Amino acid sequence: MKKRVFATVAGEAGGHLQAGPTGRLTLKEFAKHVKSGDIRTVVVGFTDLIGRTLGKRYDADYVVDHGEEFVSHACDYLLTVDADMNILQGFKASNW
Repeated sequence: MKKRVFATVAGEAGGHLQAGPTGRLTLKEFAKHVKSGDIRTVVVGFTDLIGRTLGKRYDADYVVDHGEEFVSHACDYLLTVDADMNILQGFKASNW
């Protein structure tokens, strides 16, 4: 059975988490790092059209408590605006 990937570790913290060559953690591995204090915050993010990182931050314990049921949402509006947050033309959907 294929291992389900729960998290991808990137950035400064990824260097010491022993997440393997791909930087991926299973839920069990993720929970272990949260319990030890290696991970305190989870960023669910993406880049917009001009390269800014957008998304949400979650307390890592909250993510562990919800396990595989954890979900995060974002609106398509964030992918259709310019630097001043003005809606760009040409998109079929742009809503909150």
